[in-house]
Amino acid sequence: AVVSTQSTGKDFAMSGSRCAVIHSKNKDVHRAFGKDIGFYHNVPGMVQMKLCRMLQDREWVEGYLRESRVRLERHAGIVMSTLDSLNLSYLKPTGTLYLWADFTPIFTDTPTAEEAEEIFYQMIDRGIYIPSSRGFNGTDPAYFRIVYSIPEDYLVEALVRLRDFVLERKTD
Repeated sequence: AVVSTQSTGKDFAMSGSRCAVIHSKNKDVHRAFGKDIGFYHNVPGMVQMKLCRMLQDREWVEGYLRESRVRLERHAGIVMSTLDSLNLSYLKPTGTLYLWADFTPIFTDTPTAEEAEEIFYQMIDRGIYIPSSRGFNGTDPAYFRIVYSIPEDYLVEALVRLRDFVLERKTD
């Protein structure tokens, strides 16, 4: 059985446009998907048509993906450099749109979910949207998810605000 799924949301910035191919005569494979199979094959006709046209232009697809990788690597580097300068550790990203940063140094004591929520809302008040791991079923409240797949000028501004916020919390 060959089962292949692809999400155009991350590769092509088409959030929610999922599609998949399941090629199997094996009934166990079909049953394994159960009721969830509709999640994969219920792609609207207009989306199918647009995806088909887009994916047929291999030169454009390869160029788009190549440029996307270059930008994501550059943006990840900008975030990591900022976090390094603030002595905040992080999990180095590999082919993703975000990284997990450990904000333990800005907690008043042992990190708790309650204080992580306070930190999140304090950042929101300063125009920074960096959610804690709790919103992603994470178990360590000190980790926050920094998305860097945004325009570079927005990213730089967000990191300036984050720098100010972290330095303010470290001195309190």
